[in-house]
Amino acid sequence: MPKKPELLAVIDVGSNGLTLKIAQAERKGNLPRIIESVRGSLALGRDTYNEQVIREDNIVRLCSILLGFRQKLREYRLTQARVVATSAVRSG
Repeated sequence: MPKKPELLAVIDVGSNGLTLKIAQAERKGNLPRIIESVRGSLALGRDTYNEQVIREDNIVRLCSILLGFRQKLREYRLTQARVVATSAVRSG
C-alpha cells in the first residue's frame, strides 16, 4: 500500500500581511508542492516602524486572521505549522 503524502504548513507573519501555505511533500529530494495558499492583509510594519508598538486593533485583527488559518489547518487535519515572522513583529 502506498504511503500517504505528508502535508506541511507554514505561516509567514510579514510587515504587510500574513500568508498560510499548505504543501504536500514530494518524493525525497524534491521540493514540496504548494496545494493551497491563503493571505490576510495587515500592515504591522507601519505600527512597529512608526510607533515601535503594535496597536491593539491590529493585534485583534492579527488574532482573527490566525484563527482563520487555524480553521484551514483543521480542514487538512494538520495540528502543526511552522511560523516565521519579520522584524515588524520581533521589534513590536
